[in-house]
Amino acid sequence: MVYEDRYFEVVPGVDLRYVDVGSGRPMVFVPGYSFSIEVFERQIAYFSKNWRCIAVDPRCHGKSTITHTGNTYDAQGADIARLIEGLGLKDVVLIGWSFGALATWAYVEQKGLDNVAAVITLDNSPRS
Repeated sequence: MVYEDRYFEVVPGVDLRYVDVGSGRPMVFVPGYSFSIEVFERQIAYFSKNWRCIAVDPRCHGKSTITHTGNTYDAQGADIARLIEGLGLKDVVLIGWSFGALATWAYVEQKGLDNVAAVITLDNSPRS
Protein backbone atom coordinates (compact mmCIF):
# COMPACT_ATOMS: atom_id res chain seq x y z
CA MET A 1 0.00 0.00 0.00
CA VAL A 2 1.09 3.55 -0.60
CA TYR A 3 0.43 6.20 2.02
CA GLU A 4 0.99 9.92 1.84
CA ASP A 5 4.30 10.86 3.44
CA ARG A 6 4.05 13.66 5.95
CA TYR A 7 6.84 15.41 7.82
CA PHE A 8 7.03 16.95 11.28
CA GLU A 9 9.95 19.04 12.51
CA VAL A 10 10.79 17.81 16.02
CA VAL A 11 13.77 20.12 16.52
CA PRO A 12 15.30 22.63 14.13
CA GLY A 13 16.79 20.73 11.22
CA VAL A 14 15.30 17.34 12.14
CA ASP A 15 12.14 16.24 10.33
CA LEU A 16 10.42 12.93 10.99
CA ARG A 17 8.53 11.23 8.20
CA TYR A 18 5.24 9.74 9.29
CA VAL A 19 2.00 8.44 7.85
CA ASP A 20 -1.43 9.07 9.35
CA VAL A 21 -4.21 6.74 8.22
CA GLY A 22 -7.69 6.01 9.55
CA SER A 23 -9.65 7.46 12.46
CA GLY A 24 -10.41 6.58 16.06
CA ARG A 25 -8.05 6.05 18.97
CA PRO A 26 -4.48 6.65 17.78
CA MET A 27 -1.93 3.86 17.51
CA VAL A 28 1.67 5.05 17.09
CA PHE A 29 4.00 2.52 15.42
CA VAL A 30 7.78 2.84 15.91
CA PRO A 31 10.04 0.51 13.88
CA GLY A 32 13.31 -1.05 14.92
CA TYR A 33 16.90 -0.26 14.03
CA SER A 34 17.41 0.36 10.30
CA PHE A 35 13.73 -0.24 9.49
CA SER A 36 11.07 2.24 8.41
CA ILE A 37 7.32 2.73 8.27
CA GLU A 38 6.99 0.09 5.57
CA VAL A 39 7.61 -2.69 8.09
CA PHE A 40 4.12 -1.97 9.51
CA GLU A 41 2.32 -1.95 6.15
CA ARG A 42 0.04 -4.90 6.93
CA GLN A 43 -0.73 -3.73 10.46
CA ILE A 44 -1.67 -0.27 9.19
CA ALA A 45 -3.87 -1.75 6.46
CA TYR A 46 -5.70 -3.89 9.02
CA PHE A 47 -5.97 -1.57 12.02
CA SER A 48 -6.71 1.65 10.12
CA LYS A 49 -10.22 0.33 9.46
CA ASN A 50 -11.08 1.09 13.11
CA TRP A 51 -8.12 3.02 14.52
CA ARG A 52 -6.05 6.07 13.62
CA CYS A 53 -2.67 4.60 12.67
CA ILE A 54 0.39 6.81 12.81
CA ALA A 55 3.70 5.21 11.86
CA VAL A 56 6.94 7.13 12.16
CA ASP A 57 10.45 6.83 10.79
CA PRO A 58 12.64 7.72 13.79
CA ARG A 59 15.52 10.09 13.10
CA CYS A 60 18.19 8.39 10.98
CA HIS A 61 15.63 5.86 9.69
CA GLY A 62 13.82 5.67 6.38
CA LYS A 63 13.06 9.12 4.98
CA SER A 64 13.54 11.03 8.24
CA THR A 65 16.47 13.39 8.69
CA ILE A 66 19.87 11.74 9.10
CA THR A 67 21.71 13.31 12.02
CA HIS A 68 25.39 12.96 12.83
CA THR A 69 24.83 13.44 16.55
CA GLY A 70 21.97 12.96 18.97
CA ASN A 71 20.62 9.68 17.61
CA THR A 72 19.86 8.07 20.97
CA TYR A 73 16.78 6.30 22.30
CA ASP A 74 16.25 9.25 24.65
CA ALA A 75 16.24 11.62 21.67
CA GLN A 76 13.90 9.32 19.75
CA GLY A 77 11.57 9.16 22.77
CA ALA A 78 11.54 12.96 22.92
CA ASP A 79 10.88 13.07 19.16
CA ILE A 80 7.88 10.76 19.61
CA ALA A 81 6.60 13.03 22.39
CA ARG A 82 6.90 16.09 20.17
CA LEU A 83 5.08 14.32 17.34
CA ILE A 84 2.27 13.16 19.65
CA GLU A 85 1.90 16.65 21.10
CA GLY A 86 2.16 18.31 17.70
CA LEU A 87 -0.58 16.12 16.25
CA GLY A 88 -2.74 16.63 19.34
CA LEU A 89 -3.04 12.89 19.98
CA LYS A 90 -4.82 11.71 23.15
CA ASP A 91 -4.81 8.31 24.88
CA VAL A 92 -2.36 6.79 22.42
CA VAL A 93 -1.42 3.16 22.03
CA LEU A 94 2.37 3.07 21.60
CA ILE A 95 3.71 0.15 19.59
CA GLY A 96 7.46 -0.32 19.40
CA TRP A 97 9.13 -3.14 17.52
CA SER A 98 12.68 -4.27 18.30
CA PHE A 99 14.81 -1.21 19.05
CA GLY A 100 11.68 0.88 18.45
CA ALA A 101 10.49 -0.57 21.76
CA LEU A 102 13.41 1.20 23.45
CA ALA A 103 12.31 4.51 21.92
CA THR A 104 8.77 3.95 23.23
CA TRP A 105 10.10 3.15 26.71
CA ALA A 106 12.18 6.35 26.53
CA TYR A 107 8.95 8.22 25.79
CA VAL A 108 7.31 6.61 28.85
CA GLU A 109 10.32 7.49 31.05
CA GLN A 110 10.15 11.12 29.92
CA LYS A 111 6.39 11.69 29.73
CA GLY A 112 4.82 9.01 31.89
CA LEU A 113 1.57 7.28 31.10
CA ASP A 114 -0.91 10.16 31.44
CA ASN A 115 -1.56 10.27 27.69
CA VAL A 116 -0.99 6.56 27.02
CA ALA A 117 -3.76 3.97 26.84
CA ALA A 118 -1.33 1.07 26.31
CA VAL A 119 2.26 0.23 25.45
CA ILE A 120 2.96 -2.75 23.21
CA THR A 121 6.52 -3.86 22.70
CA LEU A 122 7.48 -6.53 20.18
CA ASP A 123 10.74 -8.48 20.22
CA ASN A 124 12.43 -6.45 22.94
CA SER A 125 12.34 -5.92 26.68
CA PRO A 126 12.43 -2.54 28.46
CA ARG A 127 16.23 -2.82 28.62
CA SER A 128 18.55 -3.45 25.67
